[in-house]
Amino acid sequence: MQLAPKTAASTASGRPALNRYSVALAAVILALGLRTTFGEDFSHEHPFVLCLFAVIVASGYGGLLPGLLTAGLSVIAVSWLSGAIPPLSPPYDPRYWQRVLSFAAVSLVISVFINWLLKANQRLRASAKALEEANARLKTSEQELKLANLRLKNSETELTEANRLLKYSNEELETFAYAVSHDLQAPLRTVAALSEMVAERHKGRLDADTDELLGHISAGVKRMAKLVSDLLDYSKASRPEPSNAVTTDGNAVFAAVLRDHHSAISEHGATVICTGLPMLRMDPRRLHQVLSNLVGNAIKYRSANSPEIQVDARPDGDRWILTVKDNGIGFDGKHAERIFHPFERLHSSADYDGSGIGLAIVKRVVDQEGGRVWAESSPGEGSTFFVSLPRAAGEVPSVPAESPRTSAVTASK
Repeated sequence: MQLAPKTAASTASGRPALNRYSVALAAVILALGLRTTFGEDFSHEHPFVLCLFAVIVASGYGGLLPGLLTAGLSVIAVSWLSGAIPPLSPPYDPRYWQRVLSFAAVSLVISVFINWLLKANQRLRASAKALEEANARLKTSEQELKLANLRLKNSETELTEANRLLKYSNEELETFAYAVSHDLQAPLRTVAALSEMVAERHKGRLDADTDELLGHISAGVKRMAKLVSDLLDYSKASRPEPSNAVTTDGNAVFAAVLRDHHSAISEHGATVICTGLPMLRMDPRRLHQVLSNLVGNAIKYRSANSPEIQVDARPDGDRWILTVKDNGIGFDGKHAERIFHPFERLHSSADYDGSGIGLAIVKRVVDQEGGRVWAESSPGEGSTFFVSLPRAAGEVPSVPAESPRTSAVTASK
């Protein structure tokens, strides 16, 4: 069973009830004793002065009810001792009862006021205690925050060190890959030359199996040489180079790309149309790498129809977006990110030659130029590659007129 809460009056002092009422009774007795000591004249002129002090003591110690009890007992006791209550004598002075009423009113006011002070003091102490607890919690929170900040700083230091080590490891790996791919070229050329010399010197004197083995050796060496060459290109693209961001004529670079792929364009009857490329703030060699790989892939992954490749550019805020679109075999859109990873191939080398490094070079170069590259495609519906590059400061974002050098190149088989 839940106990009823104590009233404000009974709990204002926060002391046991027996002690509070005992002090009230003792205060009345003390006041009456002092009244007798001061003599009859004083008692007659000021019958309740000492009793007021008793009320103050009782209210201050016990609260409202002990104060009122002290006032009531004082009136009864003083009236009895003064003969104002029968059967001792009839009322002898009307002013006496006025003093009684005044004493009662003053006692009530004093008791209520002191009780309010006690409750206010109690609330103040509770607030002070709550404030101390809040300060303690605040100090605890501050300590926890300091510890969290310290752990965060330690984590940041560890992360910075880990990034430094990772960067150092990547640089070492790129340097190693560059050195290995560079140094492997000479031995591979030697092996290729020796295998060709053996085949020439012993032509017609070896059996068919030996000729076939020599052919496999030669083909394997060529594939290895191609792989090493692509790895070297990727390593070069990964190595930081001094800034050479000159203003480059995109049309001139694309014309050079078409000259490089002229044989493949002629062989497969490809049609390449460019509606004009802008002036770009980019190293022409790196722009050539990007466009050459995209055009080469468009020819390589052709469908049964003659390849059709369209290259254009459009402004997009402070960027240019170059687009290379073809009508080739396409690929599943879920591989749109995977194809830009090094050595990732969606087809076997028996179907399409290559090392799977070309698009990785494109991504690496574009990333280093502060751009982005992505692709959209569906199987059998061709592919579209997008290259977003920052526009040079002060450049007017408009596509130049179609250039005769790169407008259309059509070759027949």
